[in-house]
Order: sequence, then C-alpha cells, then structure tokens
Amino acid sequence: MGATCAGWKMLLYLLVGLARGLAALVQASPFPTSLRSDITLLFQNDLNWTEFSNHPSALLLSTPLNSTSASIACSQLSESLLSTSSPFFTYDMTHQLAYQSFLGHHPFLQRYWVSPSSSGGCQAVGAFGTVVAAGCGEKLPVLCTQSARWTITGEGTVPAEWDMFPPVDPKYGVGVQSGNLSFLGTRDQLSFRFLGIPYANAPSRFEYSTVYSGPSSINATSYRSPCTQIGGMGPGSEDCLFLNVWTPHLSTTSSSSSLKPVLTNGSFGIADQVTALRWVQEHIASFGGDPRRVTVSGQSAGAASVRALLGSPPAIGLFNGAILQSDPVGSGMSAPWTYYPIITQEYNSTTQGILALTGCNGTDNVAQQLSCLKAYDPLQLVNISVVANAPVVDGTYVTTTELPLTGTGPLARVNVMIGNMRDDGAAIISYPTQGESLLNAAVAATGGLFPLPSGSNTTLDIFNLTARMGTDTIFRCLSEATAQSGLNHSLFKSLWYYQFERSYQLNWWSPNWPACVPPVEEGFPYGDPSQEYFHCHSGDLYLAFGSLNRAALPYRDAADLPFAQAVLDRWASFIRSYNPNPSMAYLTVRGYANTYNMLVQEGTWKPVGAAVLSVPERSTGWLELEQCAALNLSLATFG
Repeated sequence: MGATCAGWKMLLYLLVGLARGLAALVQASPFPTSLRSDITLLFQNDLNWTEFSNHPSALLLSTPLNSTSASIACSQLSESLLSTSSPFFTYDMTHQLAYQSFLGHHPFLQRYWVSPSSSGGCQAVGAFGTVVAAGCGEKLPVLCTQSARWTITGEGTVPAEWDMFPPVDPKYGVGVQSGNLSFLGTRDQLSFRFLGIPYANAPSRFEYSTVYSGPSSINATSYRSPCTQIGGMGPGSEDCLFLNVWTPHLSTTSSSSSLKPVLTNGSFGIADQVTALRWVQEHIASFGGDPRRVTVSGQSAGAASVRALLGSPPAIGLFNGAILQSDPVGSGMSAPWTYYPIITQEYNSTTQGILALTGCNGTDNVAQQLSCLKAYDPLQLVNISVVANAPVVDGTYVTTTELPLTGTGPLARVNVMIGNMRDDGAAIISYPTQGESLLNAAVAATGGLFPLPSGSNTTLDIFNLTARMGTDTIFRCLSEATAQSGLNHSLFKSLWYYQFERSYQLNWWSPNWPACVPPVEEGFPYGDPSQEYFHCHSGDLYLAFGSLNRAALPYRDAADLPFAQAVLDRWASFIRSYNPNPSMAYLTVRGYANTYNMLVQEGTWKPVGAAVLSVPERSTGWLELEQCAALNLSLATFG
C-alpha cells in the first residue's frame, strides 16, 4: 500500500488537463498518410519570445509535388504556400533548410516550393534562403505557411503551463495512426502537440495500472485532469494516467532514419511510470519519436522517481537516458527516497497512522482495511497529516532497499546526467526568526567546516549556513556519491554532473522570498543576476525547459537569454546524443551562435567532476567533500 500511496506525491513534468473525444473529428483531420508525405514543423527558436512574431513557422511536406499539387496539399492543412515576405525569412530558411540537409533528409542544394512571385510566377527557395524562379511542373518538396498562433497566458500565481489553452480551431487538427489507435492532435507556432493521451486504463485505487486498451479514437487536443492532490494544482482526479507528446515531425512510416529522441516524463507511482514507458515503446514511433532513444527526466521528487526507475527490473530496457535534477538523496527528510523501506516497516511507521486518521483501523482484517481506504474520499485522503510519499520494496517494481551502485543488483546501465542547484536547500528549510541562534553543538560537530558568515544581518547569516548544510544533507552529497559509485564500477554508459550557479526562480513558487531572486538594482528592475543571491530548488526548470516564454517572464540582464539558450542546448544535446556538449557543426547549421561562442570561450563539459552552470561556465572537481564527509555522507557512501 505504501508503494501506491507514494505514487500520489511523486511529480515529474507531466502536464495534464481536459479533453473531449470525437471519432468523426479525428477522421476529418489530415494524417501524414492521407497527405502521402511526412510533415515537419520548422521554427527558428532562439527562446527570445518577444521576437516570435517576426519568425513565423512553416510546414515542410517532404514528398516532391508540382506547384499545383503543392498548393492543394497546403490547403488540406488549412494553409497556403509559404510567403517569402517575413522580416527574417532568409535567415530562418538558411538555418532551417541547412538543418534538413544536416540530418540527411534532403540535399544541401534542394529547392522547395514557396508562394508565387508578385507577377504570379512559380518560385522556390534554396540554400541560404535564396528565392529563385522555378518551372511550375517541377516536382519539389513543399513549404506551407503555419498560421496557428503561439499562446502565452502571461504572469500569474499558478504556472502558465497548467492554464488551459483557448479552444482548438479544428482547422489546425492533425491526426496520427498508431496500430489500431487514432489520435487527434493540434499544432501551434512551436510544435505539433498531442495532449491528454491515456496511456493506461482508468486505474483502480491500490492496483497496478495496465496499458490503455479503450476506445480507438482519442481526442488529444487539451490537457486532462491531474492526479488527486492538495495545493494549487488540485483537486484533480484519480483517473489521471495521461501523457503529452510534443513533436516537430510526423511521419508516414515508423522508419528509424527520421525519428527524434524522446524525453519521457512519467506520472505518479513507479508502476504507473513503467506503464507509460511501455506505451511509449509501443506508440511513440508513430509520433516521430525513436523508442530506442528514450530519456526519463525528473526534478526533485521526480528525480527520486527516476532514481527508482534506474533500479526497477520492469523498467530496465525501456529507456536509454536518465536526467536527475536536484534528486532528494541523503539523510533527514530525503532518507525515504534514498533507503526504501520494506512493506512491514512502512506499515508500522506510516500505514497504521493512515488507517487511524481515516477511521479504517476498526478491524485487523487487511482486506477490509484496504476496502475502507479504497472507498475513502480521495481529496481527504491526500490531505491527511500522515503520508506515504516514497517507494517501498514491493518485490516487483522496487526490489532492493537502495539503488544498487556496486554492480550487484538490478540497474539500468544507461546514460545519466545528474546535478543540483548550488543552494537547493534554501527553498526547503525555514527562514530563521529574528534572534534565533544556531545550535553550537551542531556546528562544533563539523569541526568548523560550516562557519557562520560574519555579515551585518545575523538572521541572514544563520539562514546562509543552514541553507548550505541543508543543500549538502538533502541533495548534494549523496548525488555526488551516486555519480562516484557509478564511475567506480563502470555502471553507466556515460555520466555527467553539474551544479547551477545561476537561476531563475519559478514565479509561482519562491519560498523564503526574496532569498531566491537577485537583488533589484538601478538599471535592473527585475533583479541583477550577476549579484549574489540564493540559487534555489526549482530555479533550473525555466532554463532546462526553455519555458520563460510560457510565463511571459522578462530577461533580467543581457546574459539571461544566451545562458538560457546554452542550458537548453546542453539538455537537448544529452537527450539527442547522450552528451551535453552539442557538436560545433550542429550549432553552426542551426544558427545557435551564442552557445557556439560559449563553447569556444569556455570549453566543453567534462564527464568527470562538476560543470558549474553560470556566466561564465567552469569545470571543477566534486564540491563540499570535507563537509559531506563530516555529515557522514561521503563519496564512498554507496561503495
């Protein structure tokens, strides 16, 4: 029971909402197969959302057609042949078409149909974005307009990603067929999107999920319900096992030559996440994803889920990359995600309290206790003071009491990237009250390795020290030990470690305000990130996902945009190639000059030691080694 309850509290990056299913609408939408062409959405995304309107995206149909047929094909997508009049047409097409050649999809000198000239003559665009006259009977790949707009919801008290999008215009619908399932998705300026896809049958409480086998026509145009939970994202529903697919490429076939790597973000509970991964293996190729290059990624409790998946026998073989951002592995509050209890331990320490608080302890009959909990109101159940929020050794999905890092137990030998925020703990611990003093014994026990800062603000000095100790205890020390053991025993195909020393705190979650935001200075109304401030838990999410645009948040200084570009380029490179150093050839052909220049000036990320992600970047060895040893959390902890 503990294992299932634990699932309710584990949040990866799954975004969910409300959807409606109509088979007729699915059938009426264009499929790549009905167009007899792969469809690729082209957009020169430099993350500068204030300029997106000057960079319209386009739809590339790869099948060669004559000019008349090309125009008809675009109209089937409710579009027309691509206009050449946008301000950055030449720049955008130079890089987008060069990238198609870089991928091996089209020759470098390939020409593509665009809109006719002012005199009505047929035109094509070629290398370097040059528009030339073309014979109308020639057969060329096609560039269509892409008029679906990019939507932002603006700043608010909840994350914009969770806000509902405006109703989907049916003309932007697009279909995908996978086996016997048909999916109706949509598109915006940035990508095709298939939202709220049920990957499992509607779950029963405290029972393992099974891969979806329901109706074959699925409307995937809006988010579905989150799982039952407290807080701003609640109350949700127990019917919540959905996933979302964003893709720039839809193919007529599942040929591996054009498939994209996949970043899979699970749901709640290790078993549910395994079910999602099984769905991905079965269906993701139909959405342009490569089932051989799946990366599971999680932050905070999501990273704890990724850690559990690394050691879960049913998950082994379902993914080939793992990203753990701020994994709560350590002692104290992170101990349950580090050392998994067996069922009897969890029952004695946690489940009995849950039974008492729900009134389900009136019998010693376990079956009756379970029936009582199944019937209990779900929102009240997740709102009680005792929670089971970590994996337990259930014997199937979790079979060891900790991740086996000596090569003696089940382990997914995949490519791993792991790291933390410099001050993860600053958002987790409580800010001290005025006049609160440190426990001298705690400081003395560490031999002065955590000295109290000597600033003029005593309360801030205390917070600075406790945040440092909290970061080491809850996040940093055993994350480094995990990486070191993986290296000692050659357990992973590749391993990369990082620490963020520049951050952009979530606008809807910033505990201990204003500790996690840079100080406002003259000329920096949104804060000056070059000044000292706490780089807190979750301060990496906007950067790793490139999602400042979704919340319409400003770039605070001249370095914010290139830094965000570099972080996203590194994350995408790992997902694509399992190396966070994008190749110079790739950066050149994509036009990613800022990241290119950064790599030239600051060098590449080394696979041993920590890459410090800041401005400028730098490489270093393991951090806080003496402090971690003093806390009994040394590099040798896992062997």
